Amino acid sequence: MAALYHSIFTEKGLELLREAIQTGAKLGITHMSFGDGGGSLPTPDAKFTQMVNEVYRVQLNRLAPSKDNPNWLEADGIIPSAIGGFNIREVGLWAGDVMVAYANYPPTYKPSGDQGTAQIKTIRIVLQIDNTANFELKIDASIVMATLQYVEDAKEEAKKYSDETKIHIIRSINELLNLDISDVWNGRKVSVLSYHDGLGQGGGYFVYSSDKKNINNGVTIFNGWVREKQTELSVYDAGVIGVLNEEDYNDHDALRRLADLVTSDTTTSYIIDFEDAQITVGRQTLDTTKTLQTQEHPFRLDFSAKYGAAVVNKKIIIKANGAKIVTRSGLRIGVFKKDTLEPYTDITYPFYPGTASYNAIKDSVVIYNSLTHIYCNYVDYVSVSGFIELDGNSNSFIVGGGYGDKDWQLGGLGLQLIKCNKHEASSIYSHHHTADGFYLSNNVEEGCYAKYSNLIGYYNGRQGCSLTGGKNIAFKNCDFRHNGISTLKTPSSPRSNLDIEAESNPISNVLFEQCAFVDAGYDSIVSDTGNVSDIYFRKCEIANYRALWITKPRFVFEECSISGTSIKLYGTDEELDRTRFLSCTWDDLLAPNTNGYLITATNGNPIFEKCSIICTKSKWFWSTRTSITKGGLFSFKNCSISLSLQNSDPAYGAYIFENVTIIDSRPDPTLPLTVYLATIWLAGLSVWSPVGESALAFSLVQAYNPLPTGVLNAKNVVGYPNITNNLELYKNIHVLGNSTTLKQSSINKLMFAKTTSNFPTNSVFYNVGDIIFCVAPLSTSYVTHWICTAAGYYNTSPWSSSTAYANGTYVNSNGNVYQCTTAGSSGTVSPNHTNGTANDGTVTWTYIGSLATFISVGGSNQAYAQTFANTSDSSSSSTGSVVIAGGLGVAKSAYFGATVAPNTDNLQNLGTSSKRWSSIYAGTGTIQTSDKNYKQEIAVLDEAEKRVALQCKSLIRKFKFKDAYNEKGQDARLHFGVIAQEVKVAFEAEGLNGFDYGVLCFDQWEAEYEPIYAEREVENTYYVVVSTYEKINEKGEAETIIEEIRISDAEVADHTKAEPRTEIIKEEYDTGEKRIKSEAGSRYSIRYDELAMFMLAAL
Repeated sequence: MAALYHSIFTEKGLELLREAIQTGAKLGITHMSFGDGGGSLPTPDAKFTQMVNEVYRVQLNRLAPSKDNPNWLEADGIIPSAIGGFNIREVGLWAGDVMVAYANYPPTYKPSGDQGTAQIKTIRIVLQIDNTANFELKIDASIVMATLQYVEDAKEEAKKYSDETKIHIIRSINELLNLDISDVWNGRKVSVLSYHDGLGQGGGYFVYSSDKKNINNGVTIFNGWVREKQTELSVYDAGVIGVLNEEDYNDHDALRRLADLVTSDTTTSYIIDFEDAQITVGRQTLDTTKTLQTQEHPFRLDFSAKYGAAVVNKKIIIKANGAKIVTRSGLRIGVFKKDTLEPYTDITYPFYPGTASYNAIKDSVVIYNSLTHIYCNYVDYVSVSGFIELDGNSNSFIVGGGYGDKDWQLGGLGLQLIKCNKHEASSIYSHHHTADGFYLSNNVEEGCYAKYSNLIGYYNGRQGCSLTGGKNIAFKNCDFRHNGISTLKTPSSPRSNLDIEAESNPISNVLFEQCAFVDAGYDSIVSDTGNVSDIYFRKCEIANYRALWITKPRFVFEECSISGTSIKLYGTDEELDRTRFLSCTWDDLLAPNTNGYLITATNGNPIFEKCSIICTKSKWFWSTRTSITKGGLFSFKNCSISLSLQNSDPAYGAYIFENVTIIDSRPDPTLPLTVYLATIWLAGLSVWSPVGESALAFSLVQAYNPLPTGVLNAKNVVGYPNITNNLELYKNIHVLGNSTTLKQSSINKLMFAKTTSNFPTNSVFYNVGDIIFCVAPLSTSYVTHWICTAAGYYNTSPWSSSTAYANGTYVNSNGNVYQCTTAGSSGTVSPNHTNGTANDGTVTWTYIGSLATFISVGGSNQAYAQTFANTSDSSSSSTGSVVIAGGLGVAKSAYFGATVAPNTDNLQNLGTSSKRWSSIYAGTGTIQTSDKNYKQEIAVLDEAEKRVALQCKSLIRKFKFKDAYNEKGQDARLHFGVIAQEVKVAFEAEGLNGFDYGVLCFDQWEAEYEPIYAEREVENTYYVVVSTYEKINEKGEAETIIEEIRISDAEVADHTKAEPRTEIIKEEYDTGEKRIKSEAGSRYSIRYDELAMFMLAAL
């Protein structure tokens, strides 16, 4: 409960106080007023702007901190002896005409001089504040001195106290460094508003320490002024301005100052915040006296330079919130002539110090290296998180001759973390670097690990990501695309999306989960050098004309989607070291040419289990291994393999087939074809054909049983009973593609055809999403496959009138398929019934079903959108429209390299009534048909129409769009135009219907709904292998260790001692409920080109 008598700041007073604190000004107190409260004791209220009943006001005599408490502000007012005859129950303090504070007062009578009891009355009120520095006494000194001599002494005492204890406001670091020496003493504390004057960033509290007067690191100490915040710093604290600028090097130098501080200081932990700064980096000195020169690195935490090759006990946390670092335009990379600085391109590789080619020209050339944006080495823990974009800007570089073994091995990295014990990095978009987007290597001692998530590496010259050392590493939801491609200025080998190459440390126990590796210059994923093993890819997307080059042991791919060829896969006689593909899909849509082999393993012997191999234009496999032992051969177990070419040697080498289904997907499966397999160990083989018949025959060098020349649909091969049809493996298949291929999921059928005339028709029902592959694409059109966009039966014979039809004939009419069940001649009205039979002339038509529609994919003159989401975006389930989505840090754009045209002239729209385009950028205006041959009822405007046109001219208004105003407020731009409803009224005033004219439009649409998904907990059974072994502990004693190693379902059959375990997991399910995706609505519109013509006609 508040005290009976107390003082408060008024709301107006608090406003003035806040303004004084923010601007560093003083709140000048001028007067004190007294009142009688209207006859009763008032309760102080912050809303008061005046006294209840003021009886007297006097200039303030004293305003000073209390000696008892520096956070109390005392204000004294004196009522002269001649003034009186009233009660005092309230007191107010005034700054000019604003009452800033108010207090109630114990009722006190002040007599006047003529009442015989003359007295001088002193009234004091006390205010609780945090800082007295923002208050100033503003009075007429002569009046005060005449009435109270001690006021001047009190002012001097208050000034001395205030000067020594208050925190002064300093506008900038430059002002701080230029303070007069008399204003500087040990312990003095100031508040700096900004590093650079007027920017409001990089300031803070500083305390002076004379023993540091000769130290200035540009971040935390400025000639003795020590920043209170020492270990949690912003880049603005180092002087970064944070606006992209190629005119100076301020931000580049600021980052270097910050990096120097962190690496030279003995502090064990730092938090560095890049916030939302937009920073230009890179300095290059064109010094021709040195042969090899490196661009200055902006933020290089190189602890080895100070401490040597030993891990420092430091914890470095780097964070951001939308920051961007961009390399300066126009820097040089490569080999140049010293005298003219022209590119020196006549390079003989290898070219680097010590080689003959280098020694021959080293005195006549200069070599420029590239920079790394963020670098850290040899610390115990480093973390980089929060969205930050690292733009290497390599396409702006001036490129000289190559360097290294080949290409441009001259650095240029986005994020480089090496030789640290623990790494964590997330939400980083690194692109257009001359070398790698990411270069990562952690240590391998006990307790070391690395975690990476949402890393995006696009358009880098060498790799999206180089993993060069470490163990216990996890990558999740990372995306590496378009790296090392030929359109970049400095594509350098191995030109991959991911290179796993043990350079600094061995590499083991690495997991890539739900990551994408799409479109690279050479191999999308390569691992060919150093001590590398135990690498796992789970639910990843790998797509490139060359997908994999793996020559290291224990690589496992589980539930991955792979498109493109492989050139090398690992070969071994050790079963556990084999490369494994588990429940994967591998297709040849990105294979560079037809008739080549999809998977070239060379001497490799990978094993495929529960996989689908989809060959639409390629042969199968090529291997040089000939050992017949089961453990040593290229193996397939429970797999489906399609054969599309009329080619007798789809595979070269020796193989193991266990329970394999051959999909005969040739254009005509009934044509005889003998397939030659040099050496094969069979344990189950079946053949399946989409038309129910296959004329495949098999010829084996080592034939264990004779095979039939013709095999019925999914019929077992003679001699190998108990075979099951593996077509269920095609459920939920994920067909990958490049930038001109649509992604599809939830495929219901997978079929093969040469042209659309080879589609199974009439009796085959197609679902939305079914794919039919083109097994013999023409060089002129190169359609790779067709996708069903409307469910139904496929038929290419339209109904026609007065035509003789035989029994069994199928036709399509009005979007439906019909079969003739009574022969005769058709009439003049096409059938359109949707069940049963109907007569047409003398023909009876039986309804079969709706007509299916397809879109074609591929073709040199067609352009297609590619989705950039981390998960699969796809074509619409019912309309066939393409949904273009955006991933982390990636622009939502679709780029077309050819003309985009509709399938049918003057039929499709660009946008819909409820889904409009925002802005259209074009070089010229639209070209609209105005050919006389396409028009009729051509006439001039009548008088009523002219009056409407003139009225429309007067209806032109200026306005702001509501959505822009809601977003930008008064910054929203003004637009000019008419109000459609007013135009409608103008037409009606002349007795005309505005909608009879193309100028006025009205659209309305229904609400759209989407399903509601939820999570629920379910019990999941998994399997483990229990491993027991002894380990010597710290005391030198044998200790029994029991480990449970979780294995995949596919591995259970290979482990006789696998034990089940249960766990509770969460799964997503469709609740059956729906919610509104977009509201129903309506909208009036104007065709402004027609409105302009309409108004011009009346002028």
